[in-house]
Amino acid sequence: MQGKTVAQRKATVQQVAIAAAAFAKLAGKSLALEDLNFGEKEKHLAALKGTPRLCRRKRQLSSFGYSVLGQAIHGRALLETVPVAEVHPAFISVIGRIKYAKR
Repeated sequence: MQGKTVAQRKATVQQVAIAAAAFAKLAGKSLALEDLNFGEKEKHLAALKGTPRLCRRKRQLSSFGYSVLGQAIHGRALLETVPVAEVHPAFISVIGRIKYAKR
């Protein structure tokens, strides 16, 4: 999302939320969001003061508004009456492996 204006980012996030909620409603499934916390990553970056990669990494973290995406998905899911569950990130891959494993 780097290089886009605030309005372009917001429009992109809203389009993704609309598509996700519509797909979930059509499939009759609920949505699952990873409950991400970038606090540890920001603390780690604060310890890297003076390194050339610091500015780039901070820009990457701040340019993608994960909370904005979560709010957009929650809002659209509410309008579409689709349930949303926030799941610990480690469990997303476990659920996927179990659900899509060859039987």
